[in-house]
Amino acid sequence: GPVNLWKVCLKQAQIAVASGDHADAAELAELALAQAVRVSSTVGVARCRALLATAYEHLGNQVIAERHRRAAVET
Repeated sequence: GPVNLWKVCLKQAQIAVASGDHADAAELAELALAQAVRVSSTVGVARCRALLATAYEHLGNQVIAERHRRAAVET
């Protein structure tokens, strides 16, 4: 796929967050993360993990949220 596909997926995830659909946001951000990893985009990985932390926090899954938050900082 295209090198910037992670950006498209992340933008869709951001739109889902803005509309309050955190489950959809998490799913889209997971796809974005996979694409960012695929193209070795450290910036993309960090941005995706930050959004995943927010989405999972809103979904009440603090453990996964914290895991993504820590990984975003360590990227």
